[in-house]
Amino acid sequence: MDVFIEEIVRKKKTQGDFLLVLGVLLLGSLISAVLLAIVLPVFIKYGTFVLALVIAVIYGVYYVVTSVNVEYEYALVNAELDVDKIINKTRRKRLATPNIREIEDFGTKKEPGFGRYLKNSSITKVYACRDKKAEDIFFLVYNQGDTKMMLIFNPSAEIIDQIAKRNPQKRYI
Repeated sequence: MDVFIEEIVRKKKTQGDFLLVLGVLLLGSLISAVLLAIVLPVFIKYGTFVLALVIAVIYGVYYVVTSVNVEYEYALVNAELDVDKIINKTRRKRLATPNIREIEDFGTKKEPGFGRYLKNSSITKVYACRDKKAEDIFFLVYNQGDTKMMLIFNPSAEIIDQIAKRNPQKRYI
């Protein structure tokens, strides 16, 4: 029997995200104002180039501001869990693809293994969760080639049940 479960989790915006947006907006406004008010009158001969720079600054501001709109998509297909990062509903990046049958550890944030894996600097951490400080966080440890990975995410009850069915010896919930 084939299994296909898909869900989208929206990342909660942090204070750092708001400060980044505010800083980029202020910096972009300042650079554009300097280019238009000071540089353009002095180098009027290069007006087209200065206007192109202003447009590039505005596009850069737009790109950074929209980059804080992040969602994570979990797609469980049989024994493979694909985790993608979706930025502003336009750009997609594959973060992880663990095979559920080959995971090393799985559990909640409250498990002792969570802190141990989190402190281990040799393990690559992949955050695909709403909020790093939330209580409903789960972790999944697996090997990807020669690299040990730790996926930190917010799966639904359906995905948790499928992980438990496909790898029952690694269920620590």
